[in-house]
Parts: sequence; C-alpha cells; structure tokens
Amino acid sequence: MKIVQWTAYGCFGLAALAVVMSASYEAPAFIGAGLVLLAAGVAFLAADHALTLLREIRDALLLRQAASGAMFEGASGGSDPVVPTRSATEIEADIASIRSRV
Repeated sequence: MKIVQWTAYGCFGLAALAVVMSASYEAPAFIGAGLVLLAAGVAFLAADHALTLLREIRDALLLRQAASGAMFEGASGGSDPVVPTRSATEIEADIASIRSRV
C-alpha cells in the first residue's frame, strides 16, 4: 500500500507549500487549505497503518491455516488419493505369515 503512504507524504508537502504561500502572499485562505491538507495527510497515514495491520493479520491467519493443513494432511478429504483399507483379519494373517518366516 505504498500509494496510500506516498499520497500522505504528498499531502504533507502541499500543506507545507500552502503555509509558505500564506506567509509570502499574506493570504489567510492558504492557511485553511494547508490545514485541510494536513488533516488529509494524517488520515492517509492512518489508513495506511490500518491496511498494513489488516494485511499482517491476513498473512498470519493464512500461514496458520497452511501449517495446520500440513500437519493434518489426512484429515482433509479433498485432494488426498484413495488408499484401500484392510480389515483386521487381513492384517493379522499378514503378521502371522511374517512370523512364520522368521
């Protein structure tokens, strides 16, 4: 969100220019414009801070979801390949055949 930050800096620069013009031309109207630009610059900086904070929260939540998804790959039934299941009797028969070989 660099554009919001650069807009805030532009507002601050224009506010300073308005104050300088007010002092040089002795026109009080430029002071009002400078105050409005100063308030706009502060508002843009606050918006930049809020957007940065929201982006950091989003990134932290996405990182947490990715980590929990990696830990429990078998828990999500979406993209995992189908593995054939074996019954307990088949497993016991395999164990008995392995023991008989030893």
